Amino acid sequence: MDLQKLLFKEIRSRISNPSHWSKEISDLLHLGRDAIYRRERCEVQLTIHETETLCRHYGISLDSHLLSDRTQVVFKHTSLNQEDCYNYTQYISQLLLHLQRMQACERKEIIFCADDIPIFHFMDFAELTYFKLYTWNQAVLNLGISYEDFVYALRKQHLEPVFHKLYESYRKIPSREIWTLGTIGPILELLEYYQAIGSFANPQSLRLLLEQLRCLTGNLKEWTKTQEKRPGVAFDLYLSPVNLGLSQMLCQFDDQQSVSVKLYTINSIATLDRRYVQETKDWIKGVLNKSSCLSKLSEKERIQFFNHMEDRIACLAERLDLQQDKLKA
Repeated sequence: MDLQKLLFKEIRSRISNPSHWSKEISDLLHLGRDAIYRRERCEVQLTIHETETLCRHYGISLDSHLLSDRTQVVFKHTSLNQEDCYNYTQYISQLLLHLQRMQACERKEIIFCADDIPIFHFMDFAELTYFKLYTWNQAVLNLGISYEDFVYALRKQHLEPVFHKLYESYRKIPSREIWTLGTIGPILELLEYYQAIGSFANPQSLRLLLEQLRCLTGNLKEWTKTQEKRPGVAFDLYLSPVNLGLSQMLCQFDDQQSVSVKLYTINSIATLDRRYVQETKDWIKGVLNKSSCLSKLSEKERIQFFNHMEDRIACLAERLDLQQDKLKA
């Protein structure tokens, strides 16, 4: 199919009100409706400027259409680091916009395969979210500052209202999450490691993070028990018997689908590539078939899973308290 026809087809699929698509593009390009129809029928070629304007406005990558090689997949990626806070602000703002667009759709669902706790759960707890950001920046940039100094600097960016909006947006989208017994492991390992190397200037910081982690698992427990994130918004938690190997998020809304793959501690890459999306859907279907739905199992099995997580948090808290007592002695 002609590239220009493909571009218009994809744009039309991204416009919430199909009957107004020509007016929306007409306003964007400052052209009459007849001129837009002629371009859609390929009677008139889009200029480079018009193509760039459309692709930037609707978030379309021409590479996904130009690269016909079946071994190539185009991903979107935003680099994150403390040296340029604008990048992170842009990243979470784009993520929020994506979720808000999903909210507006009639049919929508997120399926999250989690070998680490999905970032949306952290967003209800600013200090935990800052800690995830801190560990990533320390690993990449070796900042040489304490966790508390990092939080002090980041609070000036006024990110917490965006965290809250992200959390609330996620709560408004029906979801299924697939966890393992090890999903809580990465955050516990990070807390223990950064305590061991002296990254916390204030012992109360670590206690606060552990308490927030307990509250996070408590929220998840309530969602799982009621099968709702909030009234009318469905939620199911699945327990996979084997390690997932990576974290992936499949977003399905109206006729669109995308996949995000977690990188490192907080970052991710995303693609709309239909082949990759379909392969991911097939993989998720296989994982779901092997997993147990904790939302629908007996209370005993559900309690065992959450007791396991609570015990791991308690054991870490006990070990860290003992280490601090030894340092004082």
